[in-house]
Amino acid sequence: MNVQAGISRREAAVDHLLAARAQLPASPRAALREALLGLLAALGRAGWMPTGRGLTNRELAEALQGRPGAAEAGALLRGFDRRYYSLDTVTPEDAAAYLETVEASCDRLPREERR
Repeated sequence: MNVQAGISRREAAVDHLLAARAQLPASPRAALREALLGLLAALGRAGWMPTGRGLTNRELAEALQGRPGAAEAGALLRGFDRRYYSLDTVTPEDAAAYLETVEASCDRLPREERR
C-alpha cells in the first residue's frame, strides 16, 4: 500500500496513533492504517523517509536498511501488508498488538538533526 501521500503534513505521529486507538473497537482494519500512518510520520520526523514518495511499504523497508533500528521498522511495514491485505478478519486484538509495537518503535526512533 502506498499511503505515504496520505500522511497529513499537519498531523504528527502521535495524532495518527491516537486515531488508531480510537478506531480499534469498531474498525480494526482502519486502526491498522492509522498505525501505519503514525509510523510513516515518525519515520519522516526522524529524517528516514526517502525522497521518492511513490514507494511501496516493501520498497520503503528496503530503503531503510543500514540504519540502526531499521530492521524493526521494516518488519512493521511488511507486517502491515500481511495484516491489512489478508482476507482474514482483522481482530481488535491483532490490531492492538500491531499498534502497541508501532507505538514502541516510534518512541525509539532517533531524531535526525536538522541542518
